[in-house]
Amino acid sequence: MLQQKVFPFFEGLSYLGRPYGKDHFIESISWTRSKKILISSETYPGRLLDSYSAGVSYLEVQLEGIERLLTIIPNSSIVIGVREHESWILSCYKHYIKYGGTLSLEEFFSLSGEGLMSPDEFLIWPRVKLLDEMTDGRVFVYFLEDFTSSPGSVVRGLERFFQSDYTGNLLFGKENEGVNRSQAEVVRQVNNWIFKNVKKSKMQKLLTKKSYSFIKKFISTRGEPLSYDSDASSAILKHYEDDLRKLSIRVTRQSPCA
Repeated sequence: MLQQKVFPFFEGLSYLGRPYGKDHFIESISWTRSKKILISSETYPGRLLDSYSAGVSYLEVQLEGIERLLTIIPNSSIVIGVREHESWILSCYKHYIKYGGTLSLEEFFSLSGEGLMSPDEFLIWPRVKLLDEMTDGRVFVYFLEDFTSSPGSVVRGLERFFQSDYTGNLLFGKENEGVNRSQAEVVRQVNNWIFKNVKKSKMQKLLTKKSYSFIKKFISTRGEPLSYDSDASSAILKHYEDDLRKLSIRVTRQSPCA
């Protein structure tokens, strides 16, 4: 939502949108004459898909992407939007099945460490702390939940961080919530069928993409949201309690803290 409704409306900033790969990013920078540019991408620092498909740390993949960025623009400042941990885990699972994932939510993530994604991969504070160190503190952190409940406060914080006035409005539509519980299970089962019965990888990718769009649009669109039960939710909150506390302090102060 910020990419369409917020980032293009800061005075004096040239918003270049999403870089679709390193070459496109460098090309975009080369033709702009602005001294202050803004790009926005969930995937440029490193894709979750690249992590679990290669069996490497998602954190390491992201940091390599940030290092590439800082090599191209050494004085870059970073804006990072984070979710509370349960919300982030569920969002990543939806992303996983959207692109062909076949595991259940319990197989994808478990606090015991037996899932595809390790609990440590969802620690957010180490990411923020490393970004602070890599940029000498030029990092603005906000919770996506805060942007939903109080967009004005987040935008005012961005104004101070960018040293630029925001000229857009603060009326935003509903965020895309992805698939619900019943849709997620259908998507997973269809993905399993595709990978068992279709041999060519290009056709697998095409069919998983098409089937996801169809299921999301036509099957049980008003179903129960994909979520954890109260016991699992409490366990996740307890596990990441210290991580969330440090993040909350950082967001409140908007300055590096140890």
